[in-house]
Amino acid sequence: MKARIPYAPHAGQRLFHQSPARFRVLACGARWGKDRCCIIESIRLTVELLQLKRPGLIPQVHGWFVAPNYPLAGQLWRELKELTPRTLLAKPPNEKAHRLNWKGGAVVEIKSADDPNSLVTVGLDWLVVTEAALVSEDAWEMALRPRLSSPQRAGMAIFNGTPKGPNWYHRLYRRGLDLEQPEWESWNFPTAALIGPDGRLERHPCGNPYVSVDEVAQARQDMPEHWFRQEYLAEFLSGEGTVFRNIRDRVAAPPTNPAGPLVAGADLAKHRDFSVFAVFDAEGRMVDMDRSRHLPYAHQAERLCSIVAKHGVEKLVIESNGVGEPFYEMVERDLHQRGLRCELIAFQTTTSSKRQMIESLMIAFERGQITILDDPQLVNELELFTLTETTSGYERFSAPQGSFDDCVMACGLAFTEVAALRRKPCIMSVPTDEQMADLYRPSPWRLEDDFDWSTIYDEHGRERG
Repeated sequence: MKARIPYAPHAGQRLFHQSPARFRVLACGARWGKDRCCIIESIRLTVELLQLKRPGLIPQVHGWFVAPNYPLAGQLWRELKELTPRTLLAKPPNEKAHRLNWKGGAVVEIKSADDPNSLVTVGLDWLVVTEAALVSEDAWEMALRPRLSSPQRAGMAIFNGTPKGPNWYHRLYRRGLDLEQPEWESWNFPTAALIGPDGRLERHPCGNPYVSVDEVAQARQDMPEHWFRQEYLAEFLSGEGTVFRNIRDRVAAPPTNPAGPLVAGADLAKHRDFSVFAVFDAEGRMVDMDRSRHLPYAHQAERLCSIVAKHGVEKLVIESNGVGEPFYEMVERDLHQRGLRCELIAFQTTTSSKRQMIESLMIAFERGQITILDDPQLVNELELFTLTETTSGYERFSAPQGSFDDCVMACGLAFTEVAALRRKPCIMSVPTDEQMADLYRPSPWRLEDDFDWSTIYDEHGRERG
């Protein structure tokens, strides 16, 4: 069994590969290379276990990758197929089952943790849980952990992912730091750089060398500090708390000479909520806000058009979900009948788009790029708006039970366009093939019958000639 794998592990990945721990936790920043090194490690483990030739085991080696959901499982499957040498396989990959059947009787499968009840019945030699912070604790404790206790099976587990607050994944990570638990080992590395004593980013020796410090610095400019520290510095931060900072410092009178173009955001009432229309100028200064309740949609459309006419609003963002679609058409008709020139923008609210919208507003409050009116309801909603963590590990933005977030959402809708007005045109410089080759030259990793990791790396993690 011979194979060559295009893989050049960086310093942090080498530390992981050299660990003999039964349970390993890799809590690292985005784009550190977690999945890739786990795939390579799974190949190494499978080869070593096949060499044991354990009688009576069917299959001879059984390994699982478990992802939080099917989209992530599909992404992992594509990378697993690409990195696993075809010379190791007994038959073509099973696309429907996401299964690789190896020569010698090994089976490697990709699973989703969407339904923990489906993760039962088999014993495993090794398990890789990817983006473990997004997998439910029940999936690990009730379904996956028992899979590692079968007689004759190796029963090893690897957990990788970016931190998502002090959840069960954080507790597993802490076990790897406990000297009283020698079966566990953990690592916590940033994507590529850490913040130095002077506040500037410095290259981390165990970060991904193929991600530049400049790229990390740019991401820091584009993200709220909380998300940056979590996603790029791999810090286990509290997943819950107040979202917006410096709120009262951003209160100011409406501008006497608003900078055009003016933008408005319209959040419509649902059930007991309020309808709120918020107007900002191009510099992020709040010009006006209208809040109403229990009005027919036709009257709300007229009210919104009056605000557009009063301030000369040029861009109007309306949530298009649910009642937003017919309301959008009402506003479009009324604007036309009044002869008002205003660009209507439909905003489709999803978990992803809402997060991006709130993040844009967070950055504005953090960096003083917004002013708001001295309105008690608006200030109260902003101060109460929170980030909470669901039982499955996902983060959710919302107002506390019994409170409202209509003012927040109207401001967020408007600010999606205000932020767009501030962005500079991006001129991309496409690297040549020669430049890309210089950036990343993977060295082939040879897999021999008598495979031994020490034949590739010495005791210091340096590649042998």
